Amino acid sequence: MEFFQKVHQLGLQGDLKIVCQTVGEKLIVSVLLTNEQCGDKAQQLIKPLLFNGLPEAIDEAFFRKITEPYQQTSQLLVSMEDHLKSVALASEQSAMAKAAETKQRKEAEEQKKTYDGLMVKVTELEEAGKYREACAKLPDPTLFPNQQEAITKKREELVQKFSAPTLFESINA
Repeated sequence: MEFFQKVHQLGLQGDLKIVCQTVGEKLIVSVLLTNEQCGDKAQQLIKPLLFNGLPEAIDEAFFRKITEPYQQTSQLLVSMEDHLKSVALASEQSAMAKAAETKQRKEAEEQKKTYDGLMVKVTELEEAGKYREACAKLPDPTLFPNQQEAITKKREELVQKFSAPTLFESINA
C-alpha cells in the first residue's frame, strides 16, 4: 500500500504536518497533528513525534508508531472542541444566566423610572423658579452612572441660576 493511502486510512481529523531533514545518511522526521477547528489552546502542548534513523528503518516503523498515538490525538482534539462548544451552549442557555439577565434588565428599568421621576420634579421646581430646591432634588450622580454627565451639567446650570443676582439685589453686595 502506498504512503498517502495509509495516511488516509488513519482517519485523522486535522492537519498532519511532516517535516524531514537529511543529516548525512540519516533522516530526522517530525510528525505533528493539529486541528485548527479546536479552540482549546491546550492543543499547543502536544509535542510532535520524532524519528531519527536510516530511511529504511523509518519506513518500517513509521505507520506502526504513529497510528495509535495520532488516532488518540485526533479524537482528543475533536473532543476538546466539542467540549468547548457544549460549555458555551450550556452557558448561553442556562436558566441562571437568563435569570440574571432578566434581573439586570428590570433593575435598569427601575433605575430609569426613578431617575426620570426625580428629573420631572427638578424640572417642575426649576420652572417655578425654585432653583435651590431643584438643585437639592437632583439625584446623586454616583447612583446613576449612565446619567452622571447630565446630572452634573444640570447642577451647574441650577447653581448659576440661584447664584445670579436678581433685579432687586445689589451686584456688589
